[in-house]
Amino acid sequence: MKVTNKYNLPDAIVKALTSDYQYKPYQFSVTTILSGIKSFLLAKRHQNEIEMDASEGINMLFGTAVHNIFEGKQNEDELAEEYIKVQVNDLYKISGRFDLYNLKTEEITDYKTCSVWKIKFKDYDDWRRQLLIYAWMLRKKGFNVKRAKITALIKDWKKNELKLAKLKGEFYPEAPIINILFDFFEDDYEEIEKWIVNRFNQIQNAELLSDDDIPICSEEERWYTGDKFAVMKGNNKKAIKVCDTEEEAEEYLKLDSAYHIEYRKGKNKKCEDYCNACEFCNFYKENVKEEENGN
Repeated sequence: MKVTNKYNLPDAIVKALTSDYQYKPYQFSVTTILSGIKSFLLAKRHQNEIEMDASEGINMLFGTAVHNIFEGKQNEDELAEEYIKVQVNDLYKISGRFDLYNLKTEEITDYKTCSVWKIKFKDYDDWRRQLLIYAWMLRKKGFNVKRAKITALIKDWKKNELKLAKLKGEFYPEAPIINILFDFFEDDYEEIEKWIVNRFNQIQNAELLSDDDIPICSEEERWYTGDKFAVMKGNNKKAIKVCDTEEEAEEYLKLDSAYHIEYRKGKNKKCEDYCNACEFCNFYKENVKEEENGN
């Protein structure tokens, strides 16, 4: 990936974001396989053509800084920042680097930076799956894992928002750093092994296809918001209610004759803002980019 510097940021920032990483044949990381197959295969094929400006890498820098701060063993019973590889089938390997593993408690710890909304909505499925894959890999190497813990550093936590949430009886994280625990059982390991094997079968098939023929990423992988129907009043810009279906929105029209419905087309947020390989993706060019250009 080429890192540009449109805003003349310090060289240290550009260097921190510049990587000489090269994809290894028949090997993919845990974080890679958790994203859309089309997305990461296009990134692999076009890694020397993709550009990112240094100004876009702030979240990456935050994440790297946090890991650097906590890097290293905490005591003799812990393994930190260990890189492991596991053979999935005759052809492919999966690789990854977990933050911390405690030999006594048999617990994995991973450090994450996030926004407060992720905690408020308990949007933890991606974190849980990532840690379960690490746990599965460690078990393959002879280390048992009973549970996992995310230590989340919430970048936009505000004390006044906590006070307001308490007054309203709403949930808000008590502190800007919290722990989120996951317990793992045999059923979980059986399920994730099936998922991993199936994922690499999908990758193997997709690698034989041209860029355009690789199946598009799923709605979940594209962070598709879905079409919405906003209940509006008069010329107000803020919606009274945003509904998932037109039928639900129409019920509100019965309450006030000044209400009307505004259709809002769903957005593919990952494609629009976070996929480095989007310019090489036919779905993006034919759907998302066309909409962005008003066509």
